[in-house]
Amino acid sequence: MRVFVAGLVAVAAVLALALVAITVGRSVPAVSHALAKLRLAEVVRFDRSGRSARYRIKYSPETKALLAALGDFEKASRDEKLTST
Repeated sequence: MRVFVAGLVAVAAVLALALVAITVGRSVPAVSHALAKLRLAEVVRFDRSGRSARYRIKYSPETKALLAALGDFEKASRDEKLTST
């Protein structure tokens, strides 16, 4: 899930936590946990404004493209598992 979340954040310039959770179909705490791990790995950074946080990828456009491709691959793999069962 972390790769998919990172890929999603890579595609958009800035995303709010709730929007990421809705898009990936996971709970806000689960996405928050994944983003915390990505922050520790220094893949994403976040800006806090009051009670909300917005996330963005830290690195170059190439890294953003790679993370987006990995996210697409993970989503396709998950969709394939759902259709094969």
